[in-house]
Amino acid sequence: MGFKIILENQLEMKLLKYFQRPCFKIFQRILMSNKLHVNFDDPIVSFTTYGFHSDLLEGSIIKCNKSQELPNQIVISPNNYVWFGKNYNCTKSGVYRFSLPQIESRQHVVLDKYDVLSNALNLANIAVRGNKDDTCSMEKLLKNGLIRFLSLTCGPLVNMVENLLLQHGITCRKVHGHTIESMNSYNNGHTMIEIWHNDADKFVVVDLDKKSFFTDRDGKYLSLFELSESIFRKLPWKMIPGGFTNSVDLVNFEDKNTKFNYGFIEHSFYNRKHTVRSVIERICQIPIIERGSEMVVCAWNKNYEKLLMEKHADWKIVNPDIFLKEFYSNNKS
Repeated sequence: MGFKIILENQLEMKLLKYFQRPCFKIFQRILMSNKLHVNFDDPIVSFTTYGFHSDLLEGSIIKCNKSQELPNQIVISPNNYVWFGKNYNCTKSGVYRFSLPQIESRQHVVLDKYDVLSNALNLANIAVRGNKDDTCSMEKLLKNGLIRFLSLTCGPLVNMVENLLLQHGITCRKVHGHTIESMNSYNNGHTMIEIWHNDADKFVVVDLDKKSFFTDRDGKYLSLFELSESIFRKLPWKMIPGGFTNSVDLVNFEDKNTKFNYGFIEHSFYNRKHTVRSVIERICQIPIIERGSEMVVCAWNKNYEKLLMEKHADWKIVNPDIFLKEFYSNNKS
């Protein structure tokens, strides 16, 4: 038997009973921001874009002539969809999550025809930072991502999102950052994605793992090269969140070999904006882009070049001019 959560005008929530029922925690924040009477055995459907604000969608029993059944894939076309007898308007770009407690949960993404950055960030928001699903095949990721949040580190998340974006005709490429400082066991490098932005006429870097992109002080989008150069030269740059940067799997994030749990470290890094920024300043000091089987690395000066050659003899190390010409010659290749 279901129970009701009553939201008063003051947005106070009174739980009549069964306060620990499944799915309550997931939708608590959404419910508190809406003056609604919700029966927890009714379908609960939410919509979010850029990962921040979620709205509850009310289904209609009146079926639209063009309504379709929800397909078994993460990316869906903008349309009206029927789910458990009700019609839902899913025409806006963003993430749609469907839950019928004890029966079924689904999440789908509608892409935007023009906003390529929102497409990347919305796809990133079907996952939290963790490593539970890191070793899954692409097929399994797409299957699991249909029914729950994925738990992925930066590399596997970029691989999945890059695959989906390329399937939908969006030009993008995997890129990497790395530290020049002393190495440790957990945060020496980073994998991100660059997306071709037609209006900016350039590749723009997006940090899918931290649900963010970057700009200069004037709000102009940065590429990986420009971000790393800004860090090196201590130029002002901004980290623009497109989701909750602290979306971390604090329970299951553990080393596969030693079983060391990274929950405390991750919580320390990702619970404040300035600590997230400090992580970027460490792991994105030099830009790296793959060229075939080669890792091509930009050394900002001779000292950097010497240090990189000592630590990473297998990398192809080039100066900024060559790196810029190779990967940023104002084209999509």
